[in-house]
Amino acid sequence: MIYQVIKLCSSLYDRIDYFFEGLAKVEMGDRFGFIDREGNLVIPCKYDHADGFSEGLARVVIENKKYFIDESGKIIIEPQYDELFEHEGCFVAADWILKNSFE
Repeated sequence: MIYQVIKLCSSLYDRIDYFFEGLAKVEMGDRFGFIDREGNLVIPCKYDHADGFSEGLARVVIENKKYFIDESGKIIIEPQYDELFEHEGCFVAADWILKNSFE
C-alpha cells in the first residue's frame, strides 16, 4: 500500500521521504510538509526545512527559527533557544554561551 501512495503522490511532490510514525516528509518547491499513509497532505508545505517525526515531534525551520511540531502541525516548542535537536532519542534545547576570547 505504501508503494501505491508514493506512486500516486510522486507527481505532486518533488521529494517524498520515508514514513516515521505514520507521516512522511514531502518537498514541494522549496517548502516541506507531511503526508499520511493514504497520501493526504496533513501538514502543509510551509517549512523551510523539516526533519522526520520521532517521539511524536518533528523539528521544523521557518526563517532560520527552529520549532518542534506535533503530528497535527501544532507548534509545541517555540524558537526560544539557539538550537533544538534530537540526540539519542531525547530532544535537546540549548542556548550557546559565547565567551570573549580576548579576556
